[in-house]
Amino acid sequence: MCPWPGYVKNYKMPGYSFDDMITGQASAVSTTARELRRMLLKAEPRLEEQISGGAKIKVALYGIGGPNNIIAGIQPAADHCKLYLHFTDKINLETPPLEGKGKHAKHVKVTQLTPEWEQKLAEMVRAVIIASGY
Repeated sequence: MCPWPGYVKNYKMPGYSFDDMITGQASAVSTTARELRRMLLKAEPRLEEQISGGAKIKVALYGIGGPNNIIAGIQPAADHCKLYLHFTDKINLETPPLEGKGKHAKHVKVTQLTPEWEQKLAEMVRAVIIASGY
C-alpha cells in the first residue's frame, strides 16, 4: 500500500525521474506526458511509478503493490505519447481504439488531450484494475 496518494517510487532506475524521462522532448509531447501522468495518478491514488528503459527509450510504468503489478505506462515519442494499458485481453474498450500486437498490453497514441480524456482514462484505469485483481 502506498504511503500517500500519487506516491512515486522508482524500481528499475533509482534516481531517474519522470522529468528526466521527458527532458528534451518537444513541448507538446512533454505537456501531454505530464497531463497523462496527472490523470493516471488522480484516477488511482494507489499507483506507484517506476521508470524503465535503456539509453534511448524509456517508459514510466504504473502499478499497484510492486514492480510486477503493472497496469499502465506512458512512453514519450517524437510527436506523441503512447499510453499503454495492460490486461487488454480481459477488458472490452471500444474507444479509444487500442493498437499493438501484444497479448496482454496494447497502447493508444495520444497527441492531444481533451476534457473528455480525463473521464475516459479514469474509466479505462478502473476496468484494468478490476481485470487485474489488484
